Amino acid sequence: MVGTLEVQVVECFQVKSTGSLFSGNKLFVNVKLDGVEARSASLPEAAGGVRWDFSTQMACPQHAANLELQLKREGLFSPHFVGGCSLPLQQISGTLEQEVPLWDGSRSEVGRLRICISKSGPKTGLMNLAGSQIVSGSDRPALTPAPTQSLAGGLVNRASVAAGSLGTVGSSLENYARSATTDLESRPAFARGSSQALANLAAAREDGSRPDAVRRANELLVEVDPFDASREEHRQKLAQAVERLRHASTADLSGPLGQQTLSSCDARIEILFNDAMQHRNEKDAHGALWLAGRLPSPEDAEVTLQLRLRQKWDQHSSKEALQRASDLLPAAAAGGLELEDFMDALDLAEFHSLRSQQGSASAAVEKLLKALEKPLFGTVQQLLRDNPDKAEAIFGTLGARRTEALGLQSLQQQLLREKGLQLLKAALLPSPGQIGFPELQRRKLRHAILTARGALDDPMTRVALHSMMQEVGPSCFAHSTESSVWFLRALIELLPEEQVHPSVRRCLQERPADQMVAILTQSKELLAEINRELPDGLLPDEWQQLRQEVRQALARGNEAELKTACQKLIDSPAGVFYQRDVQQVVAKLRSAFRLPPSWSVESMVRGSDVKLLAKNEVTDSRLLKLFDELLRSTALPHVRTRDRRGLPPRNYRAVRAVQIMNAPTWSSYLQRRDHFLQQCMKVKARSDAGFWRDRLNGELMTEQILADRMEEVWLFHGTSHAAAEGITSDDFDMTRANPSGLFGAGVYFAESVSKADEYVKGKVVGGALACKLETG
Repeated sequence: MVGTLEVQVVECFQVKSTGSLFSGNKLFVNVKLDGVEARSASLPEAAGGVRWDFSTQMACPQHAANLELQLKREGLFSPHFVGGCSLPLQQISGTLEQEVPLWDGSRSEVGRLRICISKSGPKTGLMNLAGSQIVSGSDRPALTPAPTQSLAGGLVNRASVAAGSLGTVGSSLENYARSATTDLESRPAFARGSSQALANLAAAREDGSRPDAVRRANELLVEVDPFDASREEHRQKLAQAVERLRHASTADLSGPLGQQTLSSCDARIEILFNDAMQHRNEKDAHGALWLAGRLPSPEDAEVTLQLRLRQKWDQHSSKEALQRASDLLPAAAAGGLELEDFMDALDLAEFHSLRSQQGSASAAVEKLLKALEKPLFGTVQQLLRDNPDKAEAIFGTLGARRTEALGLQSLQQQLLREKGLQLLKAALLPSPGQIGFPELQRRKLRHAILTARGALDDPMTRVALHSMMQEVGPSCFAHSTESSVWFLRALIELLPEEQVHPSVRRCLQERPADQMVAILTQSKELLAEINRELPDGLLPDEWQQLRQEVRQALARGNEAELKTACQKLIDSPAGVFYQRDVQQVVAKLRSAFRLPPSWSVESMVRGSDVKLLAKNEVTDSRLLKLFDELLRSTALPHVRTRDRRGLPPRNYRAVRAVQIMNAPTWSSYLQRRDHFLQQCMKVKARSDAGFWRDRLNGELMTEQILADRMEEVWLFHGTSHAAAEGITSDDFDMTRANPSGLFGAGVYFAESVSKADEYVKGKVVGGALACKLETG
């Protein structure tokens, strides 16, 4: 004998993660009967669970033993086993709804499945023997065409006839299959259709619906009339009826019997729900809600049974939560777990009230909070003196919204102020044996600053903080430079600038000069991390006087005075702290002397007490190599230069180079050059490089090396060491110019190093003859 087993998988939840990098987020569920797979389905996992909505129906032989459910997770190459369970079929009868645990290979629970199982016995009915040969004797089945009725085409009910006897005319069943005149609507359901065969109403139609679904559901409901919600048998038959209706077609449900059956299910589910609420059985109430969701409803229905019952449940739950909060009110005023339960009850009441759409619980919640306000205020006030940690726990329970509703913001500010000051003081004060300001202490201080900052909106907090800093400051400055630096950071980060310097200026002035500079320098670097600066009031008076002189020189615009004031500022430690003023001076001087962008004005300010001048030795190996190449490439063989032995030089090598940045000389050169350009323009004479190259001199030898590397034209000037020092420090002395030169008295330059070398007066340096050449 073969029965039917229908398994519906509703939901999978509390699924533990495998922790594998190669696991996907898709879960598979497999339904098997004695190891033979009936169906599987998959869905993406979301928040540890998956909701399926599928069912499978399978033949259930009488000897079948176990129903197996397996859960698998998507893997890199194939799904891998997560967990499963096995249910003995002998323990299943009718309809079973339950949650079943899933076990892995080590018998550990890894999740749960919510399922619905319907089991029915073997189908029995009438045998269609139309067209079959007449059988006789005891081999004839219970329902067989009797020989005496074969001409009439009737069926004989053998179930009530003794073995071996034939049915009579009175016991025969009418064969509607052969009738051509009978009204179709008067024929029984199993005989409808043009075929002479009997209809199999247990089989599904092409759309998946079953012809006998509504009739079978109605029969199940008739069996439990009147409905008793306390009886398990009645609840199971109601669930079976709902599942039958889920297999009915829309047309069958729209018919009179379908509407009657739906209405009957509707009423019984509501009875089940009301009984659960009356007995405060949340599990049965949720079961009724789930059953209401399974009941088919018209697609255009605005309010379904499940929505109506859920609103009723939310309304009931909101009232219960308010009542629970009212009962907890006296104990909640003392804080502790009772206050936490009280707040949970209020939150639950508001939540269910919002979902019920049947009115708001805000008024009732506000009334309860008003009743709690005064006694809780007194409790928190007392705890701030006796047990601040417990007071903090109360504010954590309340949250920001409830704290404001209860009027406890002032007490919360007081708690934050006291806690922040305590943490700040503990983090700043050096502990016995402390060296410097270790990393752990820095972390504590950062946390304390964040805590204290939350209460700075309160004027009382700022006053208390200022007082505490004055108390702690001397200990920090007396301990070490590091403690002083971190104290300054905390002070500047928390207090306004006008409240900073009076509290620490005296402590700074009491430190040795070198330590004071170290404290201020390190504080500046540390404050840069949080985009803050040292207040001017903390810096020494003499530093501020130097800056004032620079600002006055900027206002007057005198370059010499500006250079002197800036030099004094840069040469002192104050230059590091007044970089904005220094940059203003640099921009002013660069503009006044039209200095090249590559020149370092700061080094020129430091370089000379008299003028804006710097001589910086070139250390860039690439530039030295370029100069060396310039010397070698411009050397000519036909020269008159001779060494001490009367021999011409074999080669030239650059061993040292000094960059001369002389602002007055450069400015004078630019003025003279501009004058010549203006004269050329006045007489319309060409002055471009192409005219020089094509019509006058040809391409300069130095351009062949420097054309792609530097914009300027470089030329050589050979002289003595002493003359070179004077020229670079001041300028060319035209009184020393030779009037017998080719073009008269003047300054002569050469494009060849060999030509310039004729005028060099060398000096023995380290046993070798060294010559000075000027290029520019």
